[in-house]
Amino acid sequence: MSLVPSKGQGPVADWYLSSENIYEPVYPINVKEEVWFANEEGLLIRFDGWNVTDVENISEEVEAVRITSVKGLKSYFFKETELVANCSDWEKSAAFPDEGIIYRELCVFAEQEFTNRITVNAEGAIVELRFMLYPNKEYFFLRPM
Repeated sequence: MSLVPSKGQGPVADWYLSSENIYEPVYPINVKEEVWFANEEGLLIRFDGWNVTDVENISEEVEAVRITSVKGLKSYFFKETELVANCSDWEKSAAFPDEGIIYRELCVFAEQEFTNRITVNAEGAIVELRFMLYPNKEYFFLRPM
């Protein structure tokens, strides 16, 4: 008997992170009041229930970022830079009785608008996170497989 699972056993990466150039299977891990999405290569995305708060090791091209949200301001902290976007409160933008609800947060950075989005199914489970890690760049998505 072994405490270490053999290949083909153990946890399954049943979510994935995607963007224009990235597709990475990830494990959702409940940690206190957050969900961390991670993989074996060190990728880590921390989600507090409404916001992505930390991102590390997505790829060589994507810099690590810490994101804070306070009173309508979303601050993106990189190694030597801070970018600030003005954001609305999260609001319910659409509800589909049999399908679920979409929540959105409208943000503006340097006159460029972007919308973060959380989609929840009819049972109340999150089925998609769409978020901007870097103002004026592409969206990232977290979805179950």
